[in-house]
Amino acid sequence: MSHFSLLRSDEAEYANITFTTAEALPVELTSFTANYRNGNTYLAWRTATETNNYGFEIERNVDGGEWRQIGFIEGHGTTNSPKSYTFSDKDIEDGAAKIGYRLKQIDRDGTYEYSSAAFIEFDDASLQTLSNYPNPFNPTTTIRFTLAKDETVSLHVFDMAGRTVATLIDGEQLAAGAHTAAFMAESLPSGTYLYVLFTETTTISQKMILSR
Repeated sequence: MSHFSLLRSDEAEYANITFTTAEALPVELTSFTANYRNGNTYLAWRTATETNNYGFEIERNVDGGEWRQIGFIEGHGTTNSPKSYTFSDKDIEDGAAKIGYRLKQIDRDGTYEYSSAAFIEFDDASLQTLSNYPNPFNPTTTIRFTLAKDETVSLHVFDMAGRTVATLIDGEQLAAGAHTAAFMAESLPSGTYLYVLFTETTTISQKMILSR
């Protein structure tokens, strides 16, 4: 049986993302994000390693109701290299205030484990934005975001292997409105990076490209 869970790190707690070490070749989830834009929810997750992974059922919860399966993504069996997965939920119920998503990872022998849930509150998420300029950049870019209300915020940058390369904001209480944070990448190699904004109500992520 694979060990699969979205654990929190010893250093910081976030609703939807963590990095862990575990026994050889578990189904080890290194990121899980939910991003709402233009009427759709985009889920993305990444594994570091997998053992006998049949796949992932995607489940949705609307306003505290029952969890229901809305899709399935096939796994990569057994692998010790990182794998990325995506899923788009385009069937958002009108009038929903809070929607949760979780993954049910299923082994080939039928055993399964659930991830922690990622929640989006649409009244707030629809007013939040996240972008950076310039993009592509070299070696500095400015990340811009807006908050619909006063919230505790963290802003982190990850490489595509799921490693944290920068912590720009670490659990600060910020007022509603527009904010900026400079990301300086002088010591990083060219490539694609993921920056993730964590608030009390949602998680938003975007990609940026460092091009030298």
